[in-house]
Amino acid sequence: MLAVTRGAHQSVGLVYLAPRQAEVVLLERFSAATAADVDQGRNPELDQIALVGTPGELRDLEGPHVDYLEPVVRRFLEMPGRHEA
Repeated sequence: MLAVTRGAHQSVGLVYLAPRQAEVVLLERFSAATAADVDQGRNPELDQIALVGTPGELRDLEGPHVDYLEPVVRRFLEMPGRHEA
């Protein structure tokens, strides 16, 4: 699934539904990717990752985020069958 979003200030985002992975796998792969960027002398485009289970958890995230993030998270969490294995 791929969605294109447009924010209130004309920001554009691409959102896709990736295959399911265990949290530990996601965190390990993210750490490896950012470490590889740093090892090659690059600043990682993304330097933090946060996994949320409810739209309310977005309020606890530090820093700015796009205005369409909460509706995207809410829509994902309301998807039928998302808890199925």
